[in-house]
Amino acid sequence: MTYNISMKKPADNFFLSYWRGELGIGTSFWGIFVFLSILVTGLLGISMDYIPNQISFSLMTAFMIYTCVGLYQSNIKHESHGFITFILHLCVLSRLIKAILFLFVTITSF
Repeated sequence: MTYNISMKKPADNFFLSYWRGELGIGTSFWGIFVFLSILVTGLLGISMDYIPNQISFSLMTAFMIYTCVGLYQSNIKHESHGFITFILHLCVLSRLIKAILFLFVTITSF
């Protein structure tokens, strides 16, 4: 019996759909990569007064990696739009570099 991975059932969970790249590019970029990032960054910035910095930096690193993977998956699974695809790859690359820097800050703060 052969199993075709591309016939996989779409995720019922919105955040899992984003992770798999099943959402549209507009929703992935504007909904999660931009607006949810602003919200999460603000909440983690406020919470830094109440929780240790290591936990805040760890959560921010995990969230940045999540947004990078989701946008990249969405970008490669949908039709290529030339210049837009290039810009989205640059956005993912810049956030991935930022996530690596946050990871180093987290590690050195212990």
